[in-house]
Amino acid sequence: MATANTKIGWIGIGRMGYAMAERLAKAGADLTVWNRTRAKAEPLAALGAKVAADLTELAACDIVFVMVSTWDDVKEVVAGAHGLLSGRAAPKMVIECSSTSSPAGWSTTAVTSLGACPPRYQVPSVTP
Repeated sequence: MATANTKIGWIGIGRMGYAMAERLAKAGADLTVWNRTRAKAEPLAALGAKVAADLTELAACDIVFVMVSTWDDVKEVVAGAHGLLSGRAAPKMVIECSSTSSPAGWSTTAVTSLGACPPRYQVPSVTP
């Protein structure tokens, strides 16, 4: 359960991601956001969110939500050369909630199969 001092990270400030991060910021969450186009994330700073310059800054968060547009983008922002898990730190939990078409073989080990994420960071898949 999240507590008042839970650090939340958000990757992807598109149409859905912005609205969800905005609600968290307005509620006073300790929120750090990152978006490929920084200008889309900057309005959240006025609501109290911190805007990260680098994905690895979100590794210090307890929970990081990922909401991007394609499976390739998920792989890049999580396990890419400059992704969330490219540094020494890692969040306690990564919640992948992009509305993408899953590649064949999608499973609960999809993120861990990227090779950078230990099993304790597995995210259960939800199938329609």
